[in-house]
Amino acid sequence: MRLGLWRRYYNQERLHSSLGYKPPAEFAAFWTAAEEAKNTVETKALVGV
Repeated sequence: MRLGLWRRYYNQERLHSSLGYKPPAEFAAFWTAAEEAKNTVETKALVGV
């Protein structure tokens, strides 16, 4: 059980320098929102809106 807690902390909660000192969950949410915004802009450009 302790290993599972450490693994969750290490992979999901701790700040990662490679992610701009954000926890992976926060970085993933930011990345997802940025990708959705990019796709919206590209779609509007293709449709001509």
